[in-house]
Amino acid sequence: MPAGTTTLQQLLDEAAFRDGSIYDKLLEHASERLRALSRKSLRGFPRLASLVQTDDVLQEALLRLHSSLNKVRPSSLRGFFGLAAIQIRRNLIDLTRHLLGPEGYGTHVRTGPISQENEPVVIEAVDRWICFNDLIDTLPAEEREVVDLQFVHSMTQEEVSELLGISLSTVKRRWISARLKLGTLIQQLGTNENNTQDS
Repeated sequence: MPAGTTTLQQLLDEAAFRDGSIYDKLLEHASERLRALSRKSLRGFPRLASLVQTDDVLQEALLRLHSSLNKVRPSSLRGFFGLAAIQIRRNLIDLTRHLLGPEGYGTHVRTGPISQENEPVVIEAVDRWICFNDLIDTLPAEEREVVDLQFVHSMTQEEVSELLGISLSTVKRRWISARLKLGTLIQQLGTNENNTQDS
């Protein structure tokens, strides 16, 4: 578990008996870990990483997380980091849509070996990545939680097991189930696309 876990839990416990102002202190204490998580997430998307900085991702994610905390008020680290994972992922989706969508600024900026010939392929890949993340939101909450922690936070299954307080076998079972469901949804999506093109 990351350093400072006990303090984070104490702050969460304190928030249950005070107003939402305690979350400012909580986010400040967790900011370095959230920055590291944002950095890891951004590395997985080199086209986006060439246009924004880690702190760009972090700042917006913190704003979203602060707003969500005042509504959801998680009582455990499991709830807190699960909520953080959702907000970081949604922020990355919105940034991708804004910067790398068909009319996005990033599609007109040469940040790598992308030519006019292969740029449509890049845009299609971006669209598919956005669609994939939208599909994650359709998963059952327990499976989405595991996917977010592994996919966005780059946690190992052992770390997810410890954070969520569940067995490693349960983490693996939820991960496999989520992957199977996502695979089925992606296959169905591809079939629908082909049917649309044929018609």
